[in-house]
Amino acid sequence: MRVSAGSALNYATMPGIFPRLKDILFSGFGLVTQLIAVICFMAGLLPKNHPCFSKENYKEYGLTRILAAAASSVEFKWKNIDKIIIFSMIVCGTVIMWLFIAAALLYIVVSPSFANGITAILQTTNPSNDIAFMMLDKVFGIPGIFDSSISLTPPFPAPFHTALHELFRFYSWAVFFIALIIFLYHVVHLILDITQTGKVTEHMSDDDGNGTRGFSWLPIRFVFCFGLLIPFGYGLNSGQWITLYTAKYGSGLATNAWIAYNGITGNNPSGDENTKLIAKPPVLDNSGLIKALFLLNSCRRITLLNEFNPDAPQAYPYIVNGSKSKSLFTYYDDAANTIVSEQGFMEEPDYDNPGGPTPYNASLPKIAAGDASDHFIQILQFSDFRDIKIVIGTFYPDDPDLYKEYPGKVLPTCGEVTIPVTSLTGEGLFAAEGYFFAVIQTMFEVYRPMSVVTADDPIEDMWLALMREYLRTSGSVRNARNMKGMSDADFETSYGGNIPLMGPITGPVYASYWNTMMDQYFKYAFKIPAYTAYDFLADTDEAFTNPTVDPKKLYTHDSSAAFSAVGKQNPLLMTVGILEYGWGGAGLWYNKIGERNGSLYTAASAVPIVSKFPIVMQQIKDQRKKTDTQIEGGYCEQFNPRKSGTSSVHLSNERNQYAVEQATSLYSFCTMLFENQALNQDGVTRMSAPTNPIEKTIQTFFSEFQIFNNIDNKEVTPMAQLSSVGRILIDKAILGVTASAASYAAGGAAHMAAGDDKIAQALASGLGGLGSAAMTIALIGLTSGFVLYYMLPIMPFIYFFFAVGRWVKVIFEALVGVPLWALAHMRVGGPGLPGSAAIGGYFLILEIFIRPILTVFALVASFAIFSALTVGLNTVFTLISVNLFGSVAPALSGTLNAAQQLSYASLARGMIDQFFLTVFYIFLVYTIGVGSFKLIDLIPDNIMRWSGSGAQSFGASDVSDELIDEWQWNLPQKFNISTRQIGEGVKDALYTSGKNANEKNVAEAKSAKAKADAEAETKAKAEGQKQ
Repeated sequence: MRVSAGSALNYATMPGIFPRLKDILFSGFGLVTQLIAVICFMAGLLPKNHPCFSKENYKEYGLTRILAAAASSVEFKWKNIDKIIIFSMIVCGTVIMWLFIAAALLYIVVSPSFANGITAILQTTNPSNDIAFMMLDKVFGIPGIFDSSISLTPPFPAPFHTALHELFRFYSWAVFFIALIIFLYHVVHLILDITQTGKVTEHMSDDDGNGTRGFSWLPIRFVFCFGLLIPFGYGLNSGQWITLYTAKYGSGLATNAWIAYNGITGNNPSGDENTKLIAKPPVLDNSGLIKALFLLNSCRRITLLNEFNPDAPQAYPYIVNGSKSKSLFTYYDDAANTIVSEQGFMEEPDYDNPGGPTPYNASLPKIAAGDASDHFIQILQFSDFRDIKIVIGTFYPDDPDLYKEYPGKVLPTCGEVTIPVTSLTGEGLFAAEGYFFAVIQTMFEVYRPMSVVTADDPIEDMWLALMREYLRTSGSVRNARNMKGMSDADFETSYGGNIPLMGPITGPVYASYWNTMMDQYFKYAFKIPAYTAYDFLADTDEAFTNPTVDPKKLYTHDSSAAFSAVGKQNPLLMTVGILEYGWGGAGLWYNKIGERNGSLYTAASAVPIVSKFPIVMQQIKDQRKKTDTQIEGGYCEQFNPRKSGTSSVHLSNERNQYAVEQATSLYSFCTMLFENQALNQDGVTRMSAPTNPIEKTIQTFFSEFQIFNNIDNKEVTPMAQLSSVGRILIDKAILGVTASAASYAAGGAAHMAAGDDKIAQALASGLGGLGSAAMTIALIGLTSGFVLYYMLPIMPFIYFFFAVGRWVKVIFEALVGVPLWALAHMRVGGPGLPGSAAIGGYFLILEIFIRPILTVFALVASFAIFSALTVGLNTVFTLISVNLFGSVAPALSGTLNAAQQLSYASLARGMIDQFFLTVFYIFLVYTIGVGSFKLIDLIPDNIMRWSGSGAQSFGASDVSDELIDEWQWNLPQKFNISTRQIGEGVKDALYTSGKNANEKNVAEAKSAKAKADAEAETKAKAEGQKQ
């Protein structure tokens, strides 16, 4: 090749734009041409020695020449039909390809909407609330680029930002001068080269990639380098501004993609309906609660027997809140109901007209709207929107301070019931109202407006059954009957002796009657609140349409509890407010799953608490604690008015025969209810109580739910199932810690009182050991619940938050690295504009652009993978555990119905095995969660390898990985250690201190006794010597 002075000057100074445009736009299809030539050869359309296959001539043959050569060899005869078909297909494909290219170019040229669409994809419509923009403004403080709310709050830029800009300015100018020195070096080198040799040496030429050297890109690289280093505003050069705008448009792309994704999925990013995001709460065993309410109601009914006990303090329901109280019902002094003796929240039910209008007007839409005319809202407001306390007691409006020492000045004659209000969300309010109604329906025969009940309904006779024990055992009743001349027949007719279900009045009410009340009526009253709360979140109407929830339709509302039916927004909706946070807020929604499932399970399990029994029973219990060293027998024995089976307990009003008879009848009724193991609620999984105290403690925490329940919740996303289980574990663990503390306190007090009594010390040590066992199990449950309810649902947010922060860190790193990348363009060597030195920088700029949308992809993928793996684990875990540890006998397993299959694992293994399998399962799920949500980091970090550039991602090695690992693995351990230390502290404070004090007292007493004995012995010896 001959080199002239003109060609050398042209090579050194001219960029060669038009030849390069030709290379860019019209090169690169050579392989397509060669591929078609090979196909034609294989079809026999071109000979093997055709010039197009020669290395020297292949560049001379374009697509048209290849097709023309192939056409010339085609003979249109039937024997060549295969060649004709192949040639026709090649020609048609070529024409279609060029038509497609022409249509694409035409669309770009003539369609302005296309250009508008491109810019719309990259623009953020609401930058003020965009989290990513807020972070960038907070870090860099560049006005007019990101326009977040941070930039609208003066001072902006802040002094820190101004100082940072000055630092960048100093840095950019320093690199600019270095680039100028390198440029001058190349100019001098070029001039001397041409002067000495008359041509440009290989040092100034570029390797084109196939071993030959060609025209150098160095002049264009010089221009590009100085273009990147030109200083602009706020101390940044053009390359750094390009980086910031790349980040801005990359963030806009991710935000718009995230919004579009949610627009397709619908209400939430998972694309599932609420029924798949909300787990159904379990059916709780409320048998004990219902029995306790029967007992309280029996007390209330006994106090209202005016004809037998005119002087007895009558008990009525009051809502009590601190020092204030208000009657639940309005009472009148006259038969015409015109003179109000006590104003209440609602009218008293018409007990003589069971099918009449109900006084209770609560409805779900009014509760959701907070309507002040709704009775439940009024009661909730009176209770300061906290737990509702119903006291069945005595209050005298004429003498309001008679019982001023009691809350609300109401004497709790017949006990106290507390209805927890767990939250003011829809599920919290609906569950609380449902339990409140269940209590007042059980106690005071209040019904829903749509309830249909007649006088023939067995439930209408329950008030007679509640008084049976008192009526048949009370001497006061017998005396009053004799005084009034009431015959046995009249007495039997008046008080239910002629009702076959109850049995004759001379004996206790049949147990079958109480079973009927439990299983056909009241169990549904306490079952509905959980379904009502579930309906609100799941947008269903299970409480009304499911025939197993309320078959008689006595307790359901007359409208659906679904959020859409009560006029509320979807609680799991991906709201506009969250979407306005942009892609940086994409991880916020996923915590809603755990939050609302936990709220539902907390509300559903917050059943009413009988916080006080009738006052005569409480007095007997307190007296027996003081006088009886040990109470043997069942639960109700603590209320037995006979102390140790020989003498009566002293009551403050024992002279009043009524109080003694009431206590005796209540104790008898309590024994009838609580000592009858057959009198329990059907339809719940119940396990026999173990005798081992450790197993009994474990059962306390793990008996009311099953990890393996895949029947009711088989379609529910695993995150919802696991967060619900975690919430149950936390609630149970808190109760366990409380019980453990009480056991510690009892053990410490027993040690203090034991002295040197070995039996009493053994009993105290047993209480301490029981407290330790309960505390250990409770803390394991608390740690497991913490992992499932708090850590697992928040993992997507935590990983995503660190991913957003890492992207901001990458941008900062790029702003520092861009000037050095600009300098890399000044190196000689390598093909194209970047050369071999600067090519990696282009891919890192590309990473800044695509990293946000890759992070969004990773978030969606990680949640989907976690759900899939957990579903797989749920499918095989039961089978694996059964195969490893035992199974139900085949004959038995074939007879299990759907409800019995719920407790398949409990039938297969004992409580100890279930406990450890549960802990093992939680560990597996947590490991799956960690591995799945790590993809939020791993996918953006490793995606650049697909480009084949060899450039290492900015985020491929980051200290935040170590921080997240520290959080995900060490935090549960530290939480467990902290809770154990708290448990040890509780033990030391309540138990060990009492034990140590007793040991010290015993040691001092022994020392004093030994000293006294020694002194006595010395004195005796001295007196003996004198004698």
